[in-house]
Amino acid sequence: MTGIVYVDGTVTTVVVVDAAEVVEVVVSNLQGPQGVLGPAGPAGPIGPTGAAADTRRHVHTQGVASTDWVIAHTLGGKPSVTVVDSADTHVLGSVLYDSNTQVTVSFTAAFSGFAYLT
Repeated sequence: MTGIVYVDGTVTTVVVVDAAEVVEVVVSNLQGPQGVLGPAGPAGPIGPTGAAADTRRHVHTQGVASTDWVIAHTLGGKPSVTVVDSADTHVLGSVLYDSNTQVTVSFTAAFSGFAYLT
């Protein structure tokens, strides 16, 4: 014969072997209510210094309206290119990386403005 008895919030399983002997098994890992939150601990150690951000950029001024902007730069590789017209409106064009130091941006209509390479 087996029975479950609740005693002070703890589930206790009582197994009766015979009338003369009672075996009690307490079920553990039951969670009660959360206690009071203690004070915050001290701050941890300062972490290592990270790598410096690459803040190099090149600004190209296209003063004469053109459908093809040839831009020489010293950034190396294939920088990101953002173009705005003279009214500061973002313009999309076709980007061709001619070399590690030159990029050509082509547009469907001629205009002047600025190219920002990062």
